[in-house]
This record gives sequence, C-alpha cells and structure tokens, in this order.
Amino acid sequence: MSDTKRYTSVDDLFADLFKKGPWYEEAYWVVWRFCNENFSPRHVAYKIERLITWFKWGFNPKDIWSLDDSLSRWIIPRLKRLKETKQGCPMIDGFDHVYKNNDATDEEWQEVYDGWDDIMDKMILAFELVVKDDTRVLGKGEDKKIEEGLKLFARYFRNLWG
Repeated sequence: MSDTKRYTSVDDLFADLFKKGPWYEEAYWVVWRFCNENFSPRHVAYKIERLITWFKWGFNPKDIWSLDDSLSRWIIPRLKRLKETKQGCPMIDGFDHVYKNNDATDEEWQEVYDGWDDIMDKMILAFELVVKDDTRVLGKGEDKKIEEGLKLFARYFRNLWG
C-alpha cells in the first residue's frame, strides 16, 4: 500500500497543502532559503563582481539602467528633509517688494516662506511622479507637473541649502 493520500476535491488538496507544520520545519526552510539565496556560489560571485565594479566606478552599475528613477529616489527624501529643517529661504521670484523693503512685516515674510514651501512641494511632487512614471503611464496634467517641478528644481538648484 502506498503513502499517497487521495483527495476528493481541490479544496481538500489546498487545505492540506497550506496546513502549518511544526515550527522547526518552517524554521528549517526559512534558513535553507536564506542560505541558498545568499551563499550559493553564483550569488557570491555576483556580489563580488558588484563590489569590484563599485570600487572601480564608485557607483552601482544598475543605477544607470534608469538613472532618472535612481536620482529621483535619492532626491525625494533629501528634499523632504530639507523642507522640514530649513533655516530660511532663498530669494524667490515674485517677492522683490519684500526683499527691497527694510520695513517688511512678519506677514509679508511669511508669504515668502509659504512661497518657498510651495516651490519645495512642487519639486518633491515632480520627483515622486517621475518614480511613479516607471510603474504606470502618466496623464497630461501629471506630465505638466513634472515639467514645472523640474524647471523649479533647475532654477533653484543653487538655493537648496539647509
């Protein structure tokens, strides 16, 4: 007599298939998968090759496969942190009257700071949409937001200080 079990329905098969085993059996397979994926000769050779190219070029070659995505993912958290911790704001277009007026009120300066926050938000949104563009097609409105945010990024690039 064989050890095979006969199933009367697919539901029984799947119920038996996904039944939890003893904890040590699951732990064994987790460790086995980890070791097989990270310490196989092919994987070790791949990691060594990546390390050599990192030292040779100073960056991971995979980063240039989609450089716009790589740079956007790098820039987004830094722009967000800069917005949170900013010490002031640069001279931005449209507020010349505040900069020239030595007697500017706090409300006028607050408008300048709010304007800089809006510019930072547009830059952050542009880079977030560039990242989303890798996963789906963007609409025309989103393309315009990307273009506007990247123009602002280029315009105020030298003013991105904390």
